[in-house]
Amino acid sequence: HQPHDLRESYAEGYLKVSRTFGPVTLGVATYRSPDFPGVTRRAHYEEANIAIALDSSWSVSAAGGRQAESKALVDENGARRDFNYRTWNAGVTYAINDHVSLDLRYWNTNAHDAGDIYHAHTVASIKATF
Repeated sequence: HQPHDLRESYAEGYLKVSRTFGPVTLGVATYRSPDFPGVTRRAHYEEANIAIALDSSWSVSAAGGRQAESKALVDENGARRDFNYRTWNAGVTYAINDHVSLDLRYWNTNAHDAGDIYHAHTVASIKATF
């Protein structure tokens, strides 16, 4: 059940930096939203990631991050408090060609009590670039 008048559109900006050392790519990213959905309004996410090319087609990668949402939770007394949690993922990617790849990835958080979406998931995806 979703609250009445829930806002689901928002603006977000991000900055990503990465550096490649041979077959290894290290990166960091930060995402900021001054107008996050729901009652939160402000949210930010920071992440560190690594990818290792095993050959021209196969790579493995992992990332860990922290999501912080300002005043996103309301307790029994009506007081609002922040919702902060950690995220991580690890996966393997196969590049079919220069424009199409397959990815199998495990995702998880430390916020399992917040609902099913925050539980562990394994996701297969296809990426196509043009």
